[in-house]
Amino acid sequence: MWRTNQLVGSVFTAAPAPNRSMTLFDALNDGGGNVEALLRHAVSALLSTGSQFISYPVSARWIVDQVNAALASGDPTRIENLKNQLAAWNQREANVTPPTVTQTLRAATTSPTPTSTLTVTSSTVSTVAATAAAQWVAAGAPSDLLSRVSFVVADLPAGVLAQTTGDVIYIDRDAAGFGWYTSTSASPFTTSSGGDLVAANGSLAYGRMDLLTVLLHELGHLLGLANEDAGPGRVMIGTLPVGVRRTVPTGYLLP
Repeated sequence: MWRTNQLVGSVFTAAPAPNRSMTLFDALNDGGGNVEALLRHAVSALLSTGSQFISYPVSARWIVDQVNAALASGDPTRIENLKNQLAAWNQREANVTPPTVTQTLRAATTSPTPTSTLTVTSSTVSTVAATAAAQWVAAGAPSDLLSRVSFVVADLPAGVLAQTTGDVIYIDRDAAGFGWYTSTSASPFTTSSGGDLVAANGSLAYGRMDLLTVLLHELGHLLGLANEDAGPGRVMIGTLPVGVRRTVPTGYLLP
């Protein structure tokens, strides 16, 4: 159980020196942005994990590890993205109701290179999401689909590529260690296997996770579709192999 009189440094060991000597209570009520904002939302998240009335979407250990990693990196963008992720989860717990977390989309295998540098930015996610949304709109989704969702790039739990919580889609920074293929071009996908498009050996998409497929999957959740083996073009299958693209078939209409 976390105590508000604990020192920040006893939990978040990578916090800057001035912050480490504060209590969790002080950090929770401290103003400021970036590091201070991250610590503020991290403390709120920790307290939520200890409540019997709240089913928080990640564990306290995950929160501590991710916050320490972000602080140790010194990267303002990484710190801001994690703060935004925690803030979104905390907001959904404000009324002490369990979060509406849909099924996660996981990598079908474990990455042999968990330190991949092929990360993704929020601007790239937004660009590819426009292409994904267009496929769903062609299938009968509302034309303002993208205006109903926010995207957050974050460090998700091991093996998780993406997760939808309410109207927020979280995208793993490095595609569970595989790195992202961020182009919407289908040219690298030259073969088909069981209904999936498979990237050619040596192509830019080979050995990487396809961002377009992941965004199609998560937007499908916003439209009420669950993880399943069937469905439109296998898009809603709950796991994704590397180097595979799945799309909404031409002519498909939402139920």
